[in-house]
Amino acid sequence: MPFAKRLKNILPYIFAEINSNQDEIVGLGVDIINMDVGTPDRPTPADIV
Repeated sequence: MPFAKRLKNILPYIFAEINSNQDEIVGLGVDIINMDVGTPDRPTPADIV
């Protein structure tokens, strides 16, 4: 079954692109602090607060 033509209008998932860029930068030896969505169901660790 062919895909609908309107699917071509869907933009790429931005966080997948960010993760891809992040992986490339980490591969160059740069230390990155990941500030993405995280786990909101858990409290912030005490050493961060």
